[in-house]
Amino acid sequence: LSVSGGGPTATYTWKTVGSVVGTGSSLSVSPGNTTTYQVECTSCGSCTATQVTLTVTPACTLVAAASPTSLVAGSSSTLTVSGGGTAATYSWRSGGSVVGTGSSLTVTPPSTSTYSVACTSCGSCTATQVTVNVSIPPACTLVAVASPASLVAGSGSSTLSVSGGGP
Repeated sequence: LSVSGGGPTATYTWKTVGSVVGTGSSLSVSPGNTTTYQVECTSCGSCTATQVTLTVTPACTLVAAASPTSLVAGSSSTLTVSGGGTAATYSWRSGGSVVGTGSSLTVTPPSTSTYSVACTSCGSCTATQVTVNVSIPPACTLVAVASPASLVAGSGSSTLSVSGGGP
């Protein structure tokens, strides 16, 4: 905040809600909410006090989530976001490209993917991101064996066995 017009020898006092918060021709402030400041020139004679209102917009925090966060290739995960307000509009990106809009998005990523969401109508909201881990199981290989592999009808039996498929 700054003031001018009191002359070269002017002395200024800054107040808010009746309390002195600083002196001088400028004042650096970081209020947590909208605040009205009054500045008085204590050595200006006929100068009257003036005031300025500093409007503070609350910070916005987006919260994004994926459910589930780990899945098998070919499965889907639902991405959700909250925190932008009732009229918020959202844009989802992955790999630099827009992949969808809205507060909820269902994705079927081919591999582990990171998604970021930004509120396009929220002013001070910053983008946030969520990672969806995709687990691609190893290929399943089954081996079937007949022992013996051939026989004469009615002359015996063969043992069939299988291996592979996991632990």
